[in-house]
Amino acid sequence: MSCKEQHELQQRLTVQEEAALVSTLKLMASWGWPARIQYLESMAKDLLTAKGNNKPLGRHWYSYFLARHPDVKLQWSRGMDQKRKDAADYAATQRWFTLYTNTCA
Repeated sequence: MSCKEQHELQQRLTVQEEAALVSTLKLMASWGWPARIQYLESMAKDLLTAKGNNKPLGRHWYSYFLARHPDVKLQWSRGMDQKRKDAADYAATQRWFTLYTNTCA
C-alpha cells in the first residue's frame, strides 16, 4: 500500500467527500461567492456528523485540506472599488437616468 493510500485511510473524510467539498467551493467561487474557512469547516463538520463522527476538527484541518487540494486556494477578499460603490448608489443612478432622458429629449 502506498504512502498516499495510508494517509487516506487516516483521514476522517473520504476521498469522495473531499471531492464534493472541492466541487462545492469551485461552484460557489464561479457564482462570485467565495467561501470562508469557517464555511469550509462547517461543511466538513456536517459531513462528519452525518456519519456519526462528532469529534471536532483539528486546529489546522483546513491547511491540510488545502495542501491536499492545490487547485483550491486561499485569497484575501478585497473591498469593492469606490467607483463601483458609487455606481450602486440609487440616487446617483437616478440622476444619471434623468440626465440621460433629458439629453435624449
